[in-house]
Amino acid sequence: MSLEQQHEASDPRFSAWVEASAGAGKTKILTDRVLRLLLAGVPPERILCLTFTKAAAAEMAIGLLRVCPLGHLPATQPL
Repeated sequence: MSLEQQHEASDPRFSAWVEASAGAGKTKILTDRVLRLLLAGVPPERILCLTFTKAAAAEMAIGLLRVCPLGHLPATQPL
């Protein structure tokens, strides 16, 4: 993905379908979308993220922890 495509896909104002091979940055894009929503004032309990693997969910949580205080992170629960 180009940087422009990554920027567009991480914009939460628009729906995006991201299909790419492993290691292409899909989880990073989803993490960026969550961060942008949180910075825009969306309550964490209004954000739902789905991943196919526990590893991707852990990667997302770690990415959020790097930039957000613990008290502002959404809860993560398996469905």
